[in-house]
Amino acid sequence: MQIIKLVGEYIDSDKIKVVDIIDDELRKKMTILFSMQKVVAHVCKAIDNSNIENRKMILDSKKPIKSTGHMRTWSTKKPTELVVKSHINLAVYDSGWEINSGQELERNKHVVSWVRNDHIGFVIKYLYNGILHDYYPDFLIRLDNDVTLVLEVKGVDDNQNKEKRRYLEQWIDVVNENGNYGIWSWDVIFQPNCKKVIEKHSIQKITAKITAKCPKCGKFSKDHEDVQKYFGFRIMDGISRPQSWCRVCRKPKKSGDHK
Repeated sequence: MQIIKLVGEYIDSDKIKVVDIIDDELRKKMTILFSMQKVVAHVCKAIDNSNIENRKMILDSKKPIKSTGHMRTWSTKKPTELVVKSHINLAVYDSGWEINSGQELERNKHVVSWVRNDHIGFVIKYLYNGILHDYYPDFLIRLDNDVTLVLEVKGVDDNQNKEKRRYLEQWIDVVNENGNYGIWSWDVIFQPNCKKVIEKHSIQKITAKITAKCPKCGKFSKDHEDVQKYFGFRIMDGISRPQSWCRVCRKPKKSGDHK
């Protein structure tokens, strides 16, 4: 309801200039009406860019973390290939470029695991021309530096694709600001080989907000290097997370230390 009110106020504010129409109020209103999707998209984008006080993750209360290990069998007529570095035994492709990328992911030394984003439920909601759409990036890739890379393979770019990636970038930023779901990054390639992109992200600086506090001694670490030094990491639900207790408090006590 707030969006409807704001759009109405925007239309009534004389900030929309209708050219080539002089002193014809009805034609002006009709022109605005037929361009309503653009008006809504413009207002929503302004709200998104300028008026956000904070961002936070809203998780599915029933299933906050999804896994490729929970996949069900499905049928397809699309091209497929057997893969090793994925929980899903067959990768399903939409194009030859995607096939080339999948083959590179299989042999690349920096790729620990990966999955083609087909039937796994990874979707980014985005608004384009006033209409809500679903965006399914092509690949999810776990690299050997614990970064999860979201990769899109694109032949031709356009404004809608750019808007998809803008929403994806916001999603990645929020996940990294939270810091509890590993380190994420994203990229897009306009060629059939993803080797250079994999190399780039495998050496990138860790940017996720990662903190840890030991419940026993109160030791606190506020960045990735500190957490690695004083706490260490463990894999939970396929995600690299800080250990709960610091390394000192986790050390087993010697028999002479017990009172």
